[in-house]
Amino acid sequence: KESGIYRSINDGLTWTKISNSLVNDKLFGQSANSANGSTLTNRVLLSLHQSNFDGTPQNILYAGIVNNKVLAGVFRLNITTNNWTPVPVPAVHQGAHGDLHFSLVAHPTLPHVIYVGGDIDTQTNTANIVRIVIGSVFGGSDLIQPLASATNAPHPDSRGLAFDASGRLIEVDDGGIFFNDKPSFPIVTETNWFSLNRNIANFETTAVAFDPLRNGL
Repeated sequence: KESGIYRSINDGLTWTKISNSLVNDKLFGQSANSANGSTLTNRVLLSLHQSNFDGTPQNILYAGIVNNKVLAGVFRLNITTNNWTPVPVPAVHQGAHGDLHFSLVAHPTLPHVIYVGGDIDTQTNTANIVRIVIGSVFGGSDLIQPLASATNAPHPDSRGLAFDASGRLIEVDDGGIFFNDKPSFPIVTETNWFSLNRNIANFETTAVAFDPLRNGL
């Protein structure tokens, strides 16, 4: 199969390509690498939004693409109209660790809001997580809004985002599990991150060495 985003409606027996050239032009596999310089796609994340927003059924698919360890494209598919549009791309991979640290989730009730996490904000040395409000869907302006600050943020290096049943934004990273209790539009004046680690003895290994006397690490 050529590079693209595919959909199956029979539990994976057959697949249909649903992405167009707007998205496909950002996807580079190993076989295409020699023909396209050194560009290589490391990660592709998808998030589906389904709601009845303002009385209108909404079926929206978001796709985020990481190339050469940096977020290279974010796209929005209106499944009803089969129309792909680009979404503003935030600079969430200032540490260029996008092959490991990347997260994406659509808002559960607002079809024009998406959340993206990356590695680190080099200005604050904290997590790099943003909310993207796609105002152009309704004739307004698109906004990229940081969801972390120097004084209130989870650990850097995001690996997963999700919403719980109460509407809290759950974030998983190399430092554990965190939540934001005010993630929704309109934007609040402060960030509200709290740890869910409790008694989880999580740790991050940064180096190992072999002990030849005890024959172990």
